[in-house]
Amino acid sequence: MANKLASRKLRPFRVREVLGDHRVRLDVPDDLRIGDTFSAGHSFATHRTRLFSYSDAAAQPHIPPSRVPSPPPLPPRARRAPVVLRGYETASALALSAALYEELRGPYHRPRKVVLKERSLLLTEKPVAFLSRLTMPSEPKLAAAELELCCLAWAFGRFLHLLEGADVTVVTDLGPLGPMLTSEAGAKYGPVISKCRALLLPHLGHLRFVHRPGSSHVNADALSRLVCPETDILLVGGGI
Repeated sequence: MANKLASRKLRPFRVREVLGDHRVRLDVPDDLRIGDTFSAGHSFATHRTRLFSYSDAAAQPHIPPSRVPSPPPLPPRARRAPVVLRGYETASALALSAALYEELRGPYHRPRKVVLKERSLLLTEKPVAFLSRLTMPSEPKLAAAELELCCLAWAFGRFLHLLEGADVTVVTDLGPLGPMLTSEAGAKYGPVISKCRALLLPHLGHLRFVHRPGSSHVNADALSRLVCPETDILLVGGGI
């Protein structure tokens, strides 16, 4: 039979060479004009492990879930600081007294010199971020304290990933700003102020309000009213 597309098989051919686990070379006559390399995926099936069958699963005894042994408990995980913070001193390594902590907490409307572990440090306020937005249509109708509370709640929400759980000092020239958050629930506020209170009340334990009158609040705008280093006497060797 010379036609290689015939439906009837010619005969089994002798294996001339084993090329690999799934490739063999057969002794094919030249008149067929076909290649002598073929795929043999199951030629070594007798040497393989027997596959899992459903009959084996039925033969195994059924173990109730309550009797299945639980895995051994994992050892407690060693807690370490992130890689980027391992080179810095943490709060546990640097214990501060209450008085020194309050002094480092600020705020500073002028540079201040402190001594920390026999080292003289100059503490200066520097702006790290500035937030601003346009007022909403309903906000110009609010009082000054209410408008500032809206600004505080909006800025706190923007920086929540940095301020959550940290001690935050709010310096304001409006006295009622702090009592607006600590007032009783019976006080009547509009929906805007109620929304701001709901946002800030969970963090009230970490908020500290410092009232500074407008006449002495010279550092109201930290971006433009900071003391210039060239004109400050503390930076050039003056006294405290």
